[in-house]
Amino acid sequence: GVHRRGAVVVNNPHIMNNAVSPTITVNKPLGSEDAPRALSCAQRSEAYVIDPTQPAKMKWDIFIILMVIYNAFFIPIYPCFRKEQSPQLQTVDTVLDIFFWLDMAVSFRTGLMDVDGELIRDWYTIADTYLKSWFVIDFASAFPWEIMLPRSLGGTSGYISAIKCIRLFRLGRLIKMLNKQSAGQANLFSIVRILFGLLMLCHWLGCFWMLLQTNLLAGNKDRWLDQGIGVPNAADMSLEDLYPHVLYASMMMAVGDSMSITSTPEVYFACMATLFGM
Repeated sequence: GVHRRGAVVVNNPHIMNNAVSPTITVNKPLGSEDAPRALSCAQRSEAYVIDPTQPAKMKWDIFIILMVIYNAFFIPIYPCFRKEQSPQLQTVDTVLDIFFWLDMAVSFRTGLMDVDGELIRDWYTIADTYLKSWFVIDFASAFPWEIMLPRSLGGTSGYISAIKCIRLFRLGRLIKMLNKQSAGQANLFSIVRILFGLLMLCHWLGCFWMLLQTNLLAGNKDRWLDQGIGVPNAADMSLEDLYPHVLYASMMMAVGDSMSITSTPEVYFACMATLFGM
């Protein structure tokens, strides 16, 4: 061989053909080939956490709000007006209960925002926070009490409606969440919220007004239901015909307008309604 600086040149082809190829051993990090599949349970659970600021989650919240609004309208009507709910509306209530159960499942997977605005994706923290805050209210409002409560209670619709009133707490929570996520945008949402609040106030005042008429003043011939509407046997009117009269009366009480009421309970109720309207 001819020696050159730092190198050896081999001219014998026999030696070159029989040379043993060097074996190079590369020490790879332990488990590097399985790293993409070796995610921990915590990492896998974080991958399925829902970002509350995503448009899809906001659309879902709006859908739940619409269902709560439906409940806010129909929950007090039937026990206060003493009307029976149709089978079609009972089916609608069952479907709504299913969606409320689905919303509970979504709540277990919806991320939380910390004080710095960072998204918390730890599933155990999310579940623990939900269990300690809104879970009991959501469970009580979605549970099928109409199946569990015995018929011997003497008409379970009133009891069920009273329990499902808990569901209305969802409305305030969801609206608060949407307010945070729509900060800096147009005030149209705030205007709609105010109008809706006034309408719901008059609606619930009207329902409690009818509860007063059909219970405490059931045998009083001077009650507003018999004298104020001007229709004989107004209590036997259909819900569609009676409700506009009741809603109008609640609006008049809310603004403090005079009404043809004579009994003491009606006067007290009208004063309370005017205070709420103020």
